Amino acid sequence: RLGMNDDKRKQALQRDPRLQSLNALAIIPLMPRQQLVAFQEELASLVSCPQLTEQELEKNPVCPHCGFRPIAERSGSAGVMQLEKLDSDLDAMQQSWIGAIIGNLEDPVTRSKLELLQEKERAALQTFMETGKLPVPLDNAFVQALKDVLSGLVKVTLTASDLQSALRQAGGPATPEEMKRRFAEYVDRQVKGFDPAKVRIVVE
Repeated sequence: RLGMNDDKRKQALQRDPRLQSLNALAIIPLMPRQQLVAFQEELASLVSCPQLTEQELEKNPVCPHCGFRPIAERSGSAGVMQLEKLDSDLDAMQQSWIGAIIGNLEDPVTRSKLELLQEKERAALQTFMETGKLPVPLDNAFVQALKDVLSGLVKVTLTASDLQSALRQAGGPATPEEMKRRFAEYVDRQVKGFDPAKVRIVVE
């Protein structure tokens, strides 16, 4: 359970500008939104109970405030360690999303669309591409401009479980060439009917 100080840190993470920016960017179809949902669920799952005292714990191994029973809980790291990991994960996720957006903005398929934006939005996106930093505050006009520019791209989602099944198949161990063939065939099936130049594959 999280104590008082750790609970404040959890609340701070829930209000963190990095998380707010990712929530805003999640309206862009290209973004791996399930990654953000999983992060928020993991953060929310950390339970706080600042009322428990050492004296109460000595009398009863079950918390009288929240019903915490250590023996019944799934094993895992301490709450403070989980908060440290989530803070690091949030930073990595934001940088990953920014890198993905910039990479697609620099693609010839989308770069031509920048000229269709109004001068203010175009300048904001160009500054973002040059600095790698999101504007503060992240306003709706900027996010909508990103969405418009990237709208021509097609998101194809691959789940880890489906990918694993496709690569495993029947027949036991495979040679490197066989594994490459399985992967290529699986990807080809998923993108069939789309313009390959516009397809962007996201693994969730």
